Amino acid sequence: MKTHFTLSVFSLPFFLFVNTCIRGRICCLLFAVFIFNIKVFAQPPAASDSTPKKCTWDLTVPLFNNIAIKSNVSYAKSPFNANCKDVSYDDDETKPGCNPTDDCVSGEAALFYDVYYPLHDYNAVKLPAVILGHPGGFEECSDLQQNWLVTVCTTLAKRGYVVFNIEYRRGRVKDAVNPNYRSVQNLAAAYRGCQDERGVIRSIIKRERLQTEPYRIDTNKIFIGGASAGAVMSFNAAWYTNQMVYDAFPTPAGFPTVDQVLDPIDADFYFGETDIEFKQKIKGVAFLWGGFPIPYSYKGNEQGFFTNATLKPFIAFHGLDDPVFPYRLNDPRHEETFSIPPNPGGFNYNRETRCLISSPYKIDIDANTKDMLNAGPLNAYNILTAVAPTIPKELYLDCNMMHGLDMNGPGFDSEFGTGYTNTTQVSAYIAQRIATFFQAVMNGATAGSINPSKFTECENKRKKCDPPPLPLCDNNTICPNE
Repeated sequence: MKTHFTLSVFSLPFFLFVNTCIRGRICCLLFAVFIFNIKVFAQPPAASDSTPKKCTWDLTVPLFNNIAIKSNVSYAKSPFNANCKDVSYDDDETKPGCNPTDDCVSGEAALFYDVYYPLHDYNAVKLPAVILGHPGGFEECSDLQQNWLVTVCTTLAKRGYVVFNIEYRRGRVKDAVNPNYRSVQNLAAAYRGCQDERGVIRSIIKRERLQTEPYRIDTNKIFIGGASAGAVMSFNAAWYTNQMVYDAFPTPAGFPTVDQVLDPIDADFYFGETDIEFKQKIKGVAFLWGGFPIPYSYKGNEQGFFTNATLKPFIAFHGLDDPVFPYRLNDPRHEETFSIPPNPGGFNYNRETRCLISSPYKIDIDANTKDMLNAGPLNAYNILTAVAPTIPKELYLDCNMMHGLDMNGPGFDSEFGTGYTNTTQVSAYIAQRIATFFQAVMNGATAGSINPSKFTECENKRKKCDPPPLPLCDNNTICPNE
């Protein structure tokens, strides 16, 4: 476990500390601070009762300025379960400093998280938790230290949340010719990530019960979320029953099922045991340019798949031109997926034995048959509207955005109507909206009480739990090219 400690050189406390150190000969204490390497952004403290559970707080501005980060906290079981494997493929994408090789290793090294938390009196007030998963398509060359995500974590922490930025097992191979085909390697990576999401939630709950951390969380106010792959994992943990998970990973007769190959979705790989209940503790989801699978038999009746689901409030950000998870409904280019056909002349993306049991794991069904729907936030919005219309939801759409925020520079398009011109500003805005929406959920908001709930190229300026008297956005605006 590694932690970091840094004092802002611009703060008055730092100046007084150094002055005292020089005059009082306590430089050894300063040296010890750097050795222990605990990271703190220190400004004047906020009031101990500053918590987003109070609707009087304006969460577009910070409640806390004192933020600490505890890094590389393991959520693996000890002794570790040898069945928890991680895999790397040399056919996976490469990036500077990352060159995947064919390898099968223990999954323990991937199971850790960073915690961003306000400094205040946790004995007086516990704070709600937000658990976030980073994007990356489950590819090997991605991690949780992406600048925009660090901005989101820091911004949320300053608004009264204990934020967990989680790492998880990755490694996949996809069909570069036809992205509508699902490779078994990509599905196996997604399933491992969904296991890890559930495991980290249970582990965070257990650590709170043990009271071993410098922060305290209210385990009845847990929110989860993420971007892209992280959104897939969080939506799965929040909404899907175990049977729904298995229905989303079908295998043909005669082959082992995904839970027989990779262990049950609530696997015993983690610090938090499998009997720790977490579903009812999840109060909402932050869904950033993500998606979720629905069996193709439910096309036209997507809400039917969620009859027994644990539906939760959600806030989503999405781009109209997302090529990975479609925004438009009934878009056959992206929404309908097929199992990949066998490739007898080379690497077989239809089945896999690496890191698995001796019998190959194979995905369903016939390669020429549509078998899954690749649903997105608009699907989720419509499902809640049809099945649970009182559950609050917010959907933010950018008409020029693709998959993820744009790079900084001229022509910056993913600004959601704010007029901002870089990822740092937009990331902070996203975090402000998440903080404010989760605050409303904790205070019993309904879908009707926070209308409007769809924001197409329109900045949401709501500050508290209720909408302003004259909202500047409405639910009916659509993109010009929609």
